[in-house]
Amino acid sequence: FSVDTRGATASAALSSNADAAQAIIAALKNAGVAAADLQTTEVSLNPQTSQDGTKILGYAASSSVSVTAAIDRSGALVDAAVKAGATGVSGPSLALSDQDAFYASALKSAVANAGAKAKTIADAAGVQLGAVQTVVEGGSPTPVVWEAAAAPSASTSVPVEPGTQEVDATVSVTYAVG
Repeated sequence: FSVDTRGATASAALSSNADAAQAIIAALKNAGVAAADLQTTEVSLNPQTSQDGTKILGYAASSSVSVTAAIDRSGALVDAAVKAGATGVSGPSLALSDQDAFYASALKSAVANAGAKAKTIADAAGVQLGAVQTVVEGGSPTPVVWEAAAAPSASTSVPVEPGTQEVDATVSVTYAVG
């Protein structure tokens, strides 16, 4: 979330911006966001000049804060920040909350798929598939579909759809043949 303010002096613009940013942060905390899940991502201050660039007319200040939260809370958090004075909303940036578990599952699927393909190839070649000789981890997209529990609730006022996230996992498996 971001907020932009202007002032006649650099100090005035920055002070006004700090007040506005604090109001947004307070609203997010009141909406249940823990301090550890809030992060200031930018603070900027720039002179605003005349069209020919020869005179400073005032200053523009901007600050941004990012929030880490479950997707089902996104709409309510957007509403809270905007009601508190946010002038910009960017995101969401979606990430899996349990990336390691999804990756482990994708690896298991990749090994099972490699075995099934190897069996098909061995059968077509008229040979027996032997024991696994090597397994090398690689990377290729495996779609992960969000369960209904992770989807936004019907009461969310700003819709945020999680879609499908991908977890990369491929393996190269070498088998003995007989």
